[in-house]
Amino acid sequence: MSKTVLVVAAHTDDEALGCGGAIARHVAEGEQVHLLFMTDGVGSREVIAAEATERLTAAQQAAKVLGVSSFTNLNFPDNRMDSVSLLDIVQKLEAVINEVQPEVIYTHHNGDLN
Repeated sequence: MSKTVLVVAAHTDDEALGCGGAIARHVAEGEQVHLLFMTDGVGSREVIAAEATERLTAAQQAAKVLGVSSFTNLNFPDNRMDSVSLLDIVQKLEAVINEVQPEVIYTHHNGDLN
């Protein structure tokens, strides 16, 4: 039976580092895997816009290599999620969950700083 999987990660690359093997296995088994990133991953650093664009492009290319079905970035402020209303975060997460209808969700361990 095919499953729909959602991976929720703080930044691009967290999905590959955290559960890249599981993503590859799900895709190999013919299951749909959707990626959802909470931040751009660079907003807390002194970077220029071109670097942020380059990081996003690399993440989209990695998603293609992994064979995922969709890639969404919510673009919340990197390392400043505590400055965003919890309601705003939940509403955006709920919208994606309602659209994707995942049976499996992977995300960070609760002790992870991300």
